[in-house]
Amino acid sequence: MLTAIASSAYRVVMALTSFVLTNALSLTPIIGPFLSFMFLSWVNAYVVIFVRPTITHIFGIRYYFFEWAPQIKCSPDTDC
Repeated sequence: MLTAIASSAYRVVMALTSFVLTNALSLTPIIGPFLSFMFLSWVNAYVVIFVRPTITHIFGIRYYFFEWAPQIKCSPDTDC
């Protein structure tokens, strides 16, 4: 029980830290959006490869498209 609580708390802290760091990186002039994107890519790869080692490659791709890709906000009239 205590291990489950500690594990959940660790996940929350890591998610919040990633969120704060991503936003802080995006505020950096000129290269901030690129650094933010690279950091999110690294976090995504880390989660898919190391945190969830039992998932298949197809599930990893589905995870990307349904969890990460919707956060990219592009429209036809703007550059992404």
